Amino acid sequence: MIFKKVNIFLFPLIIFLIVSRYSQTYKSSDYPYIFPFRHGEKYMLTQGFNGKLSHYGIDKYCLDFDMPKGTTICAARGGTVSYVKQDSDIGGPDPKYWKYANKIIIDHKDGTFGFYCHLRNNGALVKKGDTVKEGDEIGYSGSTGFSTGPHLHFSVFRYGLDGDLHSVEFNMTDYDGKIIVPTDANYYYSTHKGCAPFKIVLGRLIKASGLAKHHKPWKEDDKCDVYEEKIDSTIVLYFRNGKNKSVSVTLTGKVINMITTRKFPYTVTVPPKTEQFLMILRLDRPLEAWRYDYEFRYTEL
Repeated sequence: MIFKKVNIFLFPLIIFLIVSRYSQTYKSSDYPYIFPFRHGEKYMLTQGFNGKLSHYGIDKYCLDFDMPKGTTICAARGGTVSYVKQDSDIGGPDPKYWKYANKIIIDHKDGTFGFYCHLRNNGALVKKGDTVKEGDEIGYSGSTGFSTGPHLHFSVFRYGLDGDLHSVEFNMTDYDGKIIVPTDANYYYSTHKGCAPFKIVLGRLIKASGLAKHHKPWKEDDKCDVYEEKIDSTIVLYFRNGKNKSVSVTLTGKVINMITTRKFPYTVTVPPKTEQFLMILRLDRPLEAWRYDYEFRYTEL
């Protein structure tokens, strides 16, 4: 009788502890993950959290990185390899291919799992039961399963009360050590602890305000032209005046799925023998078609 009373007393507590465990909200600050590729390499995030193409429902907190087949994938966090599938060589842009996705799952020992998906055929460098550290090489990217092209799908999961894995929100460590939530159409470097520093070149760091006073001497060749500098998904336009007179320049154009720092048409005066900043164009939505066209005319002053 006493035993039954103890069970009745403990039952609500046990239920509370179970529900608390599975209803826990894993905040992005709980653990700062590194980007899941080699130190010093950078790739574009084509679809982030709540992505319209496929990141919704239980998969809403997932990241897709555009990368060529065979790119080395690294553990974003240490743990124990709990699952490996690498026997598939099938993929395509249809949900029916989902079961053919090669993948690696790493148990983080806190109720969460790292999920690395769409690996190439025989693209795993680890096996079930292996212990890996943050930054260790674990496999190679591919395009198996439900995939529109070569990329790495990365997410953090935990089991829900329904017994299924559900994605949880998480943060990443940026090149400068800041904790961030990466956003679509931007490139990101992976930085591994204890590794040598490297030069950072990112289009998303280029600001129009920082180039507003860009006036660089240019050779006198009696020519005028627009120069493009492309860094990642960012395009910077400069005007090069090779004449010995100032010119008034008008730039006209049209963009599709791009953001510009100045509106067309844009008119500016460029001093003689000078390269001068015009504007910045940035990709807006990476999974949609994009295009930019422009032309210019100038008048000597």
